[in-house]
Amino acid sequence: MIAGHPPIVGSDPRDTLQRQISIPAPPLSSSCAGALPEGLDALVADLLRKEPAERPGSAAAVLQR
Repeated sequence: MIAGHPPIVGSDPRDTLQRQISIPAPPLSSSCAGALPEGLDALVADLLRKEPAERPGSAAAVLQR
Protein backbone atom coordinates (compact mmCIF):
# COMPACT_ATOMS: atom_id res chain seq x y z
CA MET A 1 0.00 0.00 0.00
CA ILE A 2 1.52 3.24 -1.11
CA ALA A 3 -0.47 5.38 1.33
CA GLY A 4 0.01 3.01 4.27
CA HIS A 5 -3.68 2.13 4.45
CA PRO A 6 -6.45 0.84 2.17
CA PRO A 7 -8.01 3.48 -0.09
CA ILE A 8 -11.56 2.57 0.93
CA VAL A 9 -12.62 1.35 4.37
CA GLY A 10 -16.13 0.73 5.62
CA SER A 11 -17.61 0.16 9.04
CA ASP A 12 -17.41 -3.62 8.56
CA PRO A 13 -16.22 -6.03 5.81
CA ARG A 14 -19.57 -5.98 4.00
CA ASP A 15 -19.67 -2.18 4.01
CA THR A 16 -16.08 -2.06 2.75
CA LEU A 17 -16.92 -4.34 -0.18
CA GLN A 18 -20.00 -2.30 -1.02
CA ARG A 19 -17.99 0.90 -1.00
CA GLN A 20 -15.24 -0.64 -3.15
CA ILE A 21 -17.69 -1.45 -5.93
CA SER A 22 -19.75 1.71 -5.73
CA ILE A 23 -17.49 4.70 -5.06
CA PRO A 24 -14.22 5.75 -6.68
CA ALA A 25 -11.07 5.62 -4.59
CA PRO A 26 -9.97 9.02 -3.30
CA PRO A 27 -6.89 10.57 -4.90
CA LEU A 28 -3.66 9.20 -3.48
CA SER A 29 -2.46 12.74 -2.82
CA SER A 30 -5.34 13.29 -0.40
CA SER A 31 -3.99 10.67 2.00
CA CYS A 32 -0.20 11.02 1.64
CA ALA A 33 1.59 13.55 3.77
CA GLY A 34 4.73 13.76 1.67
CA ALA A 35 5.31 14.75 -1.91
CA LEU A 36 4.54 12.13 -4.54
CA PRO A 37 6.65 11.48 -7.61
CA GLU A 38 5.25 13.25 -10.66
CA GLY A 39 2.48 11.23 -12.30
CA LEU A 40 2.07 8.70 -9.48
CA ASP A 41 -1.28 10.10 -8.34
CA ALA A 42 -2.72 9.85 -11.86
CA LEU A 43 -1.25 6.38 -12.41
CA VAL A 44 -2.76 4.99 -9.21
CA ALA A 45 -6.12 6.59 -10.05
CA ASP A 46 -6.05 4.91 -13.47
CA LEU A 47 -5.13 1.54 -11.94
CA LEU A 48 -8.06 1.78 -9.51
CA ARG A 49 -10.71 2.70 -12.11
CA LYS A 50 -13.93 0.72 -11.74
CA GLU A 51 -14.28 -0.05 -15.45
CA PRO A 52 -11.60 -2.46 -16.69
CA ALA A 53 -11.52 -0.79 -20.12
CA GLU A 54 -10.44 2.47 -18.43
CA ARG A 55 -7.42 0.84 -16.74
CA PRO A 56 -4.02 0.37 -18.41
CA GLY A 57 -4.21 -2.76 -20.55
CA SER A 58 -0.95 -4.35 -19.46
CA ALA A 59 2.09 -4.02 -17.27
CA ALA A 60 3.92 -2.77 -20.35
CA ALA A 61 1.40 0.07 -20.69
CA VAL A 62 2.02 1.01 -17.04
CA LEU A 63 5.78 0.88 -17.53
CA GLN A 64 5.60 3.21 -20.55
CA ARG A 65 3.89 5.94 -18.54
